[in-house]
Amino acid sequence: MRTKQPWEEKLYETNGQRSQKNQKGNLTGLIFTIMLTIFIVVVVLMVGISIYLSTGGSQNESAATSFYNPDNPSSSSEAPSEASSSEEASETEDTTASSSEEAESGATTTVQAGEGAYAIATRAGITVEKLYELNPEYTTSGSWYANPGDVVKIK
Repeated sequence: MRTKQPWEEKLYETNGQRSQKNQKGNLTGLIFTIMLTIFIVVVVLMVGISIYLSTGGSQNESAATSFYNPDNPSSSSEAPSEASSSEEASETEDTTASSSEEAESGATTTVQAGEGAYAIATRAGITVEKLYELNPEYTTSGSWYANPGDVVKIK
């Protein structure tokens, strides 16, 4: 007598009970389905959290504020008051005044945070080309770049 192939075997015994072999297959399929479901849920949660965090989470405004104004650390729980805003404005005016005095009296100026070549040249009252010419050490790979706090020549 030849042996039957798996597809030729009966799924049910004659008394209506499932065969032992088929019951094992159902248990394996159930375990696989549960593991697959857990995997999909974990992947969806990870993608959702990644998207949430990449867009700044719940601190969009404080993230943008700290990005555009790195000198002013902000906390998400405090809203800036009018007093601190006026203090910041007076600090900015003092910095600008001292920078322009520096530019007029000396031959150098200090690069402020957020300033590019155009802003430095404008503050110093010279052209961008003149700034490039006076400071060739800040030219790398064909572009001019100075870090905040660097002292650049303006005369």
